Amino acid sequence: MKKYDEENFFHRKYTKTLMIISAIFLVVNGFVLSFFPNEISVLLTNDDNDIFILILQILGALYLGFSYINWMSKNSLIGGIYNKPLLIGNTLHFLTASIAMIKLVLKFENNLQLIIPHTIIYFLFALFFGYVFFLIHLRNHSEILLRHLNKFPLIFKLSTISFIFVNH
Repeated sequence: MKKYDEENFFHRKYTKTLMIISAIFLVVNGFVLSFFPNEISVLLTNDDNDIFILILQILGALYLGFSYINWMSKNSLIGGIYNKPLLIGNTLHFLTASIAMIKLVLKFENNLQLIIPHTIIYFLFALFFGYVFFLIHLRNHSEILLRHLNKFPLIFKLSTISFIFVNH
């Protein structure tokens, strides 16, 4: 295989695994939130608030829908210009949720045994989706830039190439 094919194979395998794991994580949370909102409400707030239960069920429905999208997109090429809305949606979801959970962990004192594992998982998903979004995207742009540098003088080429490799 060519180097490009090997990199593309690794990229597809990595993103497929990431999409499958995130879909499974989201579908489990979606089913739990959709079918056991009363129990979760009592566990988290020691109260049986109907509005909070409705919000938990809506959140469960969102998780189920998002997990379905991730599952159906697992065989697609993700990163760069391919499936960018899906990638940005996953990155934003896991990043903002992990930031909110980290803030909650720092000020919340009870039920940390439930919140800390979810915070760690969300933070890891934010890192993994961020890796796909930023590093693979930047690598593709640096390769395109190197292809277009053949039109410029040698001094500009050397300074730009050293800048690209030092900043990676």
